[in-house]
Amino acid sequence: MQDEFPNTTIPTRGTSAQANEVVTVVALFETLPEAENAVDDLTAEGFDRSRVNVLTSNAAGDLDGYAAEDDALDADSTGSGEGAAGSIVGGLVNAGVDEERAGSYAEGVRRGGTLLTVETTAARTATAEDIMVRNGSVDIKERVEH
Repeated sequence: MQDEFPNTTIPTRGTSAQANEVVTVVALFETLPEAENAVDDLTAEGFDRSRVNVLTSNAAGDLDGYAAEDDALDADSTGSGEGAAGSIVGGLVNAGVDEERAGSYAEGVRRGGTLLTVETTAARTATAEDIMVRNGSVDIKERVEH
């Protein structure tokens, strides 16, 4: 088990999260099936499916996104090219991820990875992080360094 979650956990509001505050946990996966396994484990653990989102690139290089609640594509999360990468960065920055890290996530998706986010309470953050790591989330810090 890793000492530190290798991806990003951010308070939705403010700079530090209290136990009942909402935070967003962000992770990148190499493949869609790994992310989907994490979604299954998150929901089995009681995380709200409507607060779990997946964004991936398809074979054409366009972005496909869906909220895990209904597995339907979220038209607002789809797109292609530079604009789509910019929307990933913008969305993550608006959620509190620093721009450099957001760019790393966008590049990971552009290269075929899958981005998974879950909104949860700060008290459940460690559980969400453990599930994501257990299902193969990429160490984004290490990936950026290499």
